[in-house]
Amino acid sequence: MPEMDGIEATRHICVQYPKENRPRIITTIAGASPDDRELCLKSGMDNCISKLFKKEELISALERSINISVQ
Repeated sequence: MPEMDGIEATRHICVQYPKENRPRIITTIAGASPDDRELCLKSGMDNCISKLFKKEELISALERSINISVQ
């Protein structure tokens, strides 16, 4: 993204929408390290999966994002 990266975009989305109404954010990262994953989750993303992922991994991530408890 020319104006901002995914982390910054996620932070903006989380500020603009209350958790119960915001879009679910799942990122895909090539060669994601545990630190990369933690950074993504701390920024407000709902999940992080590594590329190349299997269809079942994406489905599972989407299903988990639907069941996130709203605090």
